[in-house]
Amino acid sequence: MINDMEAAAGRVQGTRVPLSELAALADLDLIDKYYKLTKPELAACSRAEAVAFRIGAKDSL
Repeated sequence: MINDMEAAAGRVQGTRVPLSELAALADLDLIDKYYKLTKPELAACSRAEAVAFRIGAKDSL
């Protein structure tokens, strides 16, 4: 499994950053646009919940 992870990491282009920095690097406007999230929806639930719902709904079709 370690060899698989090293092989995968070797194929990825970019800079490795800690997972804790992911939120700071995310383009929230692009996420909202891509998943078609609305302001009322984001007022009722978190962005993560709304995105997870969209992904689940798409997979069930």
